[in-house]
Amino acid sequence: MSFRFKASIVGAVGLICTDIMTGYVMRVLSTYLTDVWGLNFTHSAAIVNMWEGLSKMLPLAIALISSFFPKPLLVPILCTISYAIGWILMTLSTPPLLARSTGTCSDYHADCIGHTQKILFYIGFPMVTVGMSSIVVLVAFIFGNDEEDDDESRGMIAGDIANHPLLAFPNYIINIALSYIKPWLARFAIPSFFSVISVFLFLLVPYEERVERLPQGIDGLAKESPITRAMRVLVASVSKLRHKLDDQTRLHEQGHPRITLPRTRGLRFLDKAAIVVPGKSLEEQEKHKWTLCTITDVEKIKLAIRMAPLIPSIVFCGVIISIGNTYFIEQADNLNPKIGKWKTSTSYLLATYDSTKQSMVVFGFLFQLISPRAGICTAMFLSVLCCITAAKVEQRRLHVITRHGLIDKPDQRIPMSMYWMLPQFILLAMVDSLLEANVKSFILRRYQNASRLLYPLLFARAITGAGVLGGILLVYLAGRFSKRVGRRVNWFQESLSRSRMDHYYWAFAVLCTANLALFLVLSFYFKCRSGREYIGAEDNAPEMEMPAVAPYIEVAPEAEEEGGDD
Repeated sequence: MSFRFKASIVGAVGLICTDIMTGYVMRVLSTYLTDVWGLNFTHSAAIVNMWEGLSKMLPLAIALISSFFPKPLLVPILCTISYAIGWILMTLSTPPLLARSTGTCSDYHADCIGHTQKILFYIGFPMVTVGMSSIVVLVAFIFGNDEEDDDESRGMIAGDIANHPLLAFPNYIINIALSYIKPWLARFAIPSFFSVISVFLFLLVPYEERVERLPQGIDGLAKESPITRAMRVLVASVSKLRHKLDDQTRLHEQGHPRITLPRTRGLRFLDKAAIVVPGKSLEEQEKHKWTLCTITDVEKIKLAIRMAPLIPSIVFCGVIISIGNTYFIEQADNLNPKIGKWKTSTSYLLATYDSTKQSMVVFGFLFQLISPRAGICTAMFLSVLCCITAAKVEQRRLHVITRHGLIDKPDQRIPMSMYWMLPQFILLAMVDSLLEANVKSFILRRYQNASRLLYPLLFARAITGAGVLGGILLVYLAGRFSKRVGRRVNWFQESLSRSRMDHYYWAFAVLCTANLALFLVLSFYFKCRSGREYIGAEDNAPEMEMPAVAPYIEVAPEAEEEGGDD
C-alpha cells in the first residue's frame, strides 16, 4: 500500500471525526443563533432543521446526480472540498475574526453581527451541509453498493456514519470535549481545521487508483438510476398502447430464472413495457431499452407506487425527530445543569441521545429479523410517549418560571434540573434509531436481489429528512392555528418563557396517535392486497413481509379477465 493511499485512509477517518464534530456544533447552533445573533427561537430552529433535513435528503440527490456521470465517485469526492470551504467561511463569520475589517465589534452580541458576517455564514452553512452529505454517499458507495453481497447488514452502515456502534466511544468523547469549549470561534475553528487537513489527505489518491481498491462493480453505478428506470418503463408502456396484453402475449424474460420479483395483476398498463413485439427479433428489441423493459423492471416501479401511500406516515415521524435538536436543546439550555455539585451541560443530554441510538441497534436488528413493519409501529408508539413526556415536562418548566417570576428574564437560570428532560431525549433517540433502521429494512426486503442497495438505503434516510423539513412548515401552521383557536394567542412567542410549547407537544401527541392508526390501517391493507395481487398465486402468495425474492410465477389464463388497471 502506497504512502498516498495510507494518507488517504487517514483523511477518510479524519472526515468521519469531522462529521461527528459537525453534528455536535450544528445541534447546539440554535443557541448560537438566539444568544449571539439575536434571532427568536423559532427562526433559529428553522435554520437547524434546514441543516438536518437537507443533510438527510442530499445524499440521495448526490447519488442520483452521480449516476449520470461515467465516473460516479468523482461527484461526492469533489463535494468534500465544499466541506472544508464551508467551515472556513462559517469560522470567518464569527464576530472576533473580521471585526476590524468590517468595522464591527468583536463581542458575541447581535450588534456585532454585520452584513458581511451574515453573508459568509449563509454561504458556508449550505456548503458544509453538501460536504457532510457527500461523506455519507462515499461511505454508502463503499459499504452499501456491492452487488455481489446479498447481506443487507453490510449496507446498513450507509447513511448513519456518526452513530455507527463502532464509533460510540469516540462520538461520546468528542461531544463531551467540545462542550467545554465555550468560545464559538473555537467551536467553529476546530472542525474547520480538521476538515481542511482531512480533505487534503483524502484527495491525495488519484481517482483511478481509488476505484481499483473498491469492491468490484462499485464504479458501475452509472449504468442506470431508479429515475432512469422509471422513465424507461413509462416511455415503453406509452409506446405500446396499441398492443393487446393477454395470456398469449410474450413478455421479456418471462419464466427466466433470474426474475426476482413475481408478476402482479395491478397497474397492468405498465406491463406493456415488457411486451416483446411479434415480427422482430428479441436481440434487436433489447438494443432499444426505452421501448423494451424486463418484467423485473416493471415490478420494481409497481412496488414503489404501491408503497407510496405509506410514505407520508413515515415522513411525519421525521417531524417529531426535528424537535430534538432544536426546541429540546433550547429548553434545556436555561435549566439547572448541576448534579449535586457537579456542573454538566446540554452536551450530556446529547451524548445520552447518541448512546441510546447506538444501543438500540440490537433491538432494531431484532425487529428487522422479525418484522420491520412492527419496528416502524413501535417507533410511532414511542413518538406518542415522547410527545406526552415532553408536554408534561414543559408544563412543569412553565410552572417553575411563573412561580419564580422569570417570565421576562429569559437569560436567568431556571431552578429546575435539566435532567427532567432526560426521558424525552431517550424516547426520541429510540424513535430515531428504530424508525430509520426499520424503514431501511422495510425497503430492502422488497428490493433485495432486485436493486442496488445504495438507493433504498439513502431513500430511507431521505424520507425522515423530508419530515424534518416538514417540521418547519408545521411550526408555522401550528402558530396560525393557535391564533384562531382558544385565546387567539400564538403558541410561539419571542422567548420560550412566553411560548406555549406544551400545547404544541400535546397537539403532536394527538397527531402521532392518528398517524399510528393510519399507518396500521394502510399497512394491513397493503399486506392483504399484496397477497391477492400475484398472478396465479391466490393460495400461496408470498407475504410482503417476506423478502421479495420469490420464484417467478407463470401468468394464469384468466389474468386478463380478472385484471384491470388500479
